[in-house]
Amino acid sequence: MAQWLHMFTGNTHGSLVRDRADLVVRAIETWNATDVNNRTSAMRKKLVRLADNLLAAMLKEKKAFLDRTFLDQQSDNYKKKKQEIEKLRFAGVDYLLMKMGAANWKHDTIDEQ
Repeated sequence: MAQWLHMFTGNTHGSLVRDRADLVVRAIETWNATDVNNRTSAMRKKLVRLADNLLAAMLKEKKAFLDRTFLDQQSDNYKKKKQEIEKLRFAGVDYLLMKMGAANWKHDTIDEQ
């Protein structure tokens, strides 16, 4: 019965993305509210880790959608969606954080302690 344990709980790739996005948004709000001089490398590492988890969930969701939707892997639509996934993977965490509103993300320099 273990394979049925989480079935019909409503937990999907989409709900995982939404939950992780909420966490990243709250972390970015904290990051933006913190004075630039008081930002620590630990805060930055935690924010990067949360964004990395979000990015992984987004990629997983998009791949699952792709596998579920397109049976013909030679179609132009399939190839277009596959390229979108690769662009997201290549853009990475920094792009995701800047897109979600992390203030001065690329310009912040934090001394390692």
